[in-house]
Amino acid sequence: MIRIWDDRDIESGDKWQDEIEASLAVAKAALLLVSQDLIASDFISDEELPKLLDAEDKRGVKIFWVAVDVSTVEDDHPKLAAFQAMNTDPKQPLAQIDSKELSREFKEIYKKIKAVVER
Repeated sequence: MIRIWDDRDIESGDKWQDEIEASLAVAKAALLLVSQDLIASDFISDEELPKLLDAEDKRGVKIFWVAVDVSTVEDDHPKLAAFQAMNTDPKQPLAQIDSKELSREFKEIYKKIKAVVER
């Protein structure tokens, strides 16, 4: 069973940082949509990503990432970039793919995630 969670699931009045930490603590996989905005986020760089990388090391959490837009992921987060991207070619992020090819790329990303989840 797959339960999808993102920070939009945090309800008004919840302690948002506690909710994020609780979700990271039980996650079996993480899908990071990589853009320069993600790279520039101090919270992701200082809080979320180190916890995910530690969970991958200690609990085997699967880390998936998709190059959504051009970024400096290789320079700024080499530990994340060490994981194989879900894109066919992460040097060509989703934002640079025409709509016809984009549909094929989404299908390939889906197949890759499904194959890992079904193991």
